[in-house]
Amino acid sequence: MPLQIFGALYTYASHGPVWVALSPVMTTLIFWGMGKQSLNWKIAQGLALAVGGVVLLASRAVSSSAAGNVLLGDGLILISAFFWASFSVLGIQVMTRYKPLVAVAYIHLFGFSQLLIYFLCFHWELAPVYLNQLSHASFSSWFCLAFLIFLASFYGFLVWYRAIDIIGPVKTTMFQYFGPVFGSIAAILLLGESITIYLIIGGVMIVGGVWRVNRNK
Repeated sequence: MPLQIFGALYTYASHGPVWVALSPVMTTLIFWGMGKQSLNWKIAQGLALAVGGVVLLASRAVSSSAAGNVLLGDGLILISAFFWASFSVLGIQVMTRYKPLVAVAYIHLFGFSQLLIYFLCFHWELAPVYLNQLSHASFSSWFCLAFLIFLASFYGFLVWYRAIDIIGPVKTTMFQYFGPVFGSIAAILLLGESITIYLIIGGVMIVGGVWRVNRNK
């Protein structure tokens, strides 16, 4: 996630979803390199169709970032996609030892310890500022924070690992392609954006690609 955030500062806004969409492709290639996944035309067609849908959705974005080093931003987001693909593949190994709930608990404890060390080393002097902001936070801010902690993070990772345990990392990561679709739908419902041909065709391509891969035997 930090790599995506920093990458977005340097590249075009429309590049992010495209590079992140390569994560399922990387997952498939990593698993194939490990000799645990066979590649066939159904998988290749599904991946190509879904990636094409994301590219089409991203092509409607025209805003750019403040910084100009697009290559650096693209590289950071691409590395982030590779790490997420590796995380999904390693999930198979984790599932042989731990249940999804236990695995998620360890992930969050490890992640929290890393952030805590970073905070103590580099931002400790800002602790009073952060505490003051928390004391004056609105109900909506606390609600958003609770949503991020319990649903987007904990429950999201729990369901993700459960899916990896059931259908494997290749088919699970394919569902990442629904992210841009749901994001566009949320923008329509919450921000009043219009339904475009990009959303319709791109959404159909993404759904078709995910269906194509997950029906593969």
